[in-house]
Amino acid sequence: MSELRYILPAPAASGLRSASCALAVLLALSAACAPFTTEPRGPASLVIAGGTSFNMCYGYCRAELVVDSTSLRLVERGWDEQRFPVRERTAELAPEEWRHLRSLADLDALRQVEGVHGCPDCADGGAEWVEIRTARDSVRATFEYGSTLAPIADLQTELRALRRHFP
Repeated sequence: MSELRYILPAPAASGLRSASCALAVLLALSAACAPFTTEPRGPASLVIAGGTSFNMCYGYCRAELVVDSTSLRLVERGWDEQRFPVRERTAELAPEEWRHLRSLADLDALRQVEGVHGCPDCADGGAEWVEIRTARDSVRATFEYGSTLAPIADLQTELRALRRHFP
């Protein structure tokens, strides 16, 4: 037992060492528990998107418009990617256009109609969708092509007009 006396620290030193270890562990844990965020900053903090899809189609049958504070991006795809490779086009978005679109992008209104409405693309009628993405949330409504959902009617109209911006 006398050998253990030399291996184990004296009671006062033991208390100090324990407190130091506890403090180091607490600091490490508090750093690990500190909020880590991957929230986008600036232009990507809000994205408004919309698109169309037609299953019984030849050519560019699917289109997705993605809008952020500075740009529009239209991605078009065909079912046959050999004949119709992915086509992507972009355009700048004027600040006043973004402010207007952002004023129409009401997450609460979109939540009212979130999900699928009607029978999108039944009998090859086509499907359409609208989505709002934030750093913390993504809400999407899918509906029959060309139909209007009252709570988001103005946003639908604007997104359709922006899609037509690309010839």
